[in-house]
Amino acid sequence: MLRLNEKGFGLIQVLFLGTLLALMSLHYSSRSIVFQKDMNRLRAKDQIVTDRKLIEFDLVNRKFPAGLP
Repeated sequence: MLRLNEKGFGLIQVLFLGTLLALMSLHYSSRSIVFQKDMNRLRAKDQIVTDRKLIEFDLVNRKFPAGLP
């Protein structure tokens, strides 16, 4: 039977955490690439709403509480 000493167990933990971090970074980088492709597609169609337009729309259409004039 295989016995794991403290160094062997630590090595397994490091390998597991390293693999987990590598997979997470791969996942998020692929999502970022897909997001950039979507933004480029929308930019080509002139459908991007800028932050300034969104803030102006929010301020114009905001409902104020009844007590304010």
